Amino acid sequence: MAIADTKTGKTLPLMKGYNIRNFDIDPNGERVAITVDVGTQGYDLYVLPLPKELHEASSAETEPLVRAIPLGDGITVSWSPDSKYVAWVTVSKGGEFASGKAYVVNVETSMVRNLTDSLDDYLGNPYRPPLWIGESDALLCVNGYVWKVPLNGDAVQNLTENFGSFANVFYPGEGYTPWTVDGTMILTTYDDGFYCLSLTDNTMTLLHKDEHRNVQAGRFRQDVAEETGECVYVVESNQEPPNIWMSDATFESPRQITDINPHLKAIDFGTGELIEWTLEDGRKVKGALVLPPEASEENPVPMIVSVYAGSFRLHSFNRFAFGENVGGAHPGMFVSRGYALFLPDFPVPKIEPSKQFANVILPGIDAAIGTKKVDAERLGVIGHSFGGYTVNVLITQTTRFKAAVASAAMGNLISGYLGSGLGTGWYETGQAGMGGPLWEFPQRYIDGSPVFHLDKVETPLLLIHGDQDFIPFEQAQEMFIGLANLEKEVVLLKYKEADHWQGFWSNEKLADYWERVLNWFDEYLKSEKTN
Repeated sequence: MAIADTKTGKTLPLMKGYNIRNFDIDPNGERVAITVDVGTQGYDLYVLPLPKELHEASSAETEPLVRAIPLGDGITVSWSPDSKYVAWVTVSKGGEFASGKAYVVNVETSMVRNLTDSLDDYLGNPYRPPLWIGESDALLCVNGYVWKVPLNGDAVQNLTENFGSFANVFYPGEGYTPWTVDGTMILTTYDDGFYCLSLTDNTMTLLHKDEHRNVQAGRFRQDVAEETGECVYVVESNQEPPNIWMSDATFESPRQITDINPHLKAIDFGTGELIEWTLEDGRKVKGALVLPPEASEENPVPMIVSVYAGSFRLHSFNRFAFGENVGGAHPGMFVSRGYALFLPDFPVPKIEPSKQFANVILPGIDAAIGTKKVDAERLGVIGHSFGGYTVNVLITQTTRFKAAVASAAMGNLISGYLGSGLGTGWYETGQAGMGGPLWEFPQRYIDGSPVFHLDKVETPLLLIHGDQDFIPFEQAQEMFIGLANLEKEVVLLKYKEADHWQGFWSNEKLADYWERVLNWFDEYLKSEKTN
C-alpha cells in the first residue's frame, strides 16, 4: 500500500509484503485502518499514521493493533466520527466459528473492548460494518435486526425487534453515521420496503413499498447527499437488471436515474413462482420455481434443482435473474434450454446437517411437481462448493435425480479434515457441522462423507474441479474413483489454471463449463435415456 501524489506521480510506501484486504481513512484524515488477511485465523488490523508530506520517511509501526480478528470478508471495520475508535463485529471466516460480538479498539491506548460479551444474540454480518450514533456514543449493528450497542456499558437494545427483519440502514459514503432526518433513520427491509425509525421512541413508519423490486442499499450500493436531503441506491427485479434510483427522505416519488442495459429487457429470463412446503417438524419452507415460457400443465418440462444446504434463496426472488449469475445457476442458462430451475431455501441443523438433506429438499421438489408444470420423471440437481457437497450427499440418499452436477465439492470429510485448507473449524463448528474433532466423533465423519456411501448411488454424476481450488482436487478424485470402481456413471473434469468459483474463470473456460453442464443434463433428461 502506498500514497501517490496525483500531480507528480511520486509514491511513498506504507506497507509492503502484506495480503491487504481493505483500508479506510479516519474522519480526521490522519490515520488509515488496514485489514490484512492471515488465512483461516482471520484478519490482522493495522492503524498507520498518514504522512503529511510525501518526502517524509514512513514512521508507521508494522505490528498489528489487533491480531486474528474473524471478520468474514475483512471489509467491515469502521471508524468512529471522532477518530478515536475502530469497531467491528466478529463473523466466521474459513469455517472457524465466530460469536457475532461487537468490539471497539481505542487507537491511542490499543485497549480492545467486547461490548456485547454478556449478550447471547449473534450480531455479525459479513458485508455491513457497524455504524455510529453520536461522536462515539454507540454502535449500530445490522444483521436482520438493528441493534444499538452503547459504549458506556448500558444495555444493548434491539431497535427493530417488533417490526420484522431489516436489511440496511442508509448512511453517507463518507463515514459511518446513519442518515437521520428529523430524528429518524431510513431503513430498508428484505421485502423491499422503506421505513423510518424514530431514535426517540423507536416507532416505525412505512414510507414506500415495492413488492416486485429488490432494493440494494448496503455498502457499495448506496450514498446520501445530506446537504440536499437525497439518496441514491440500486434497484432491480428478477426481470430488470440493476439500475440507480434516487429519492428524497419521504420516498413519495422515487425515480429511476439510469438504464444501463436496455437490451436485456427483450430477453425472457423465466417466470418465477413461489413454492411452499412443510417439514416433518411443522416448519414452513419456501423456494422459487423459475419456468421457461413453454412450461404448462399440458407441457411439463424437466427441472433442475440448485442446492446449497443452509442457504435461503428466497431473499433473492426479486433480484435480477433471481440473484444468480453465469458463474452460478443462472436461470437464463436453463430456461433458454427448456428447463425449469428450482431455487429452494434449505434450512438444516447445525450438528450433522447432512442427515437432513433429503428430508428438507424432497418435499420441496414434490411441491414444485405439484404445479404440474414440471416433469416428475426428469429431475436433475446441481450445486457448487458446499452446494456441490450437498449434491454428493443427496445422491447417496435418494435415487429421484436422473442427473447430477457437483462442482468444487467435498466428498470425504475425513481426508479433508486431515489435509484440506479449509481449517478444522469448518468441519467441527462450521458448515460440515460435525460438532467436534474427528477423534471424538469418528462415526459422524463417516456418516457425513459421501465416499463411504457410494454403493447407494444410481444417479449419473458430473464432477467439476479447478486445479487451483482451495478445496483439494483429491476430493473430487475420491468420488470419481469410488463410483468408477462401482461401475457407476461418472465423469470428472479438471480445469487448468482455475480456482474455486467459475465466475473467476476465463470466458473460454466458463463457456466450456456451461456447454458440458447443459449437455450432461440434455443427455439424461431429454434423450432416450430418460425412458
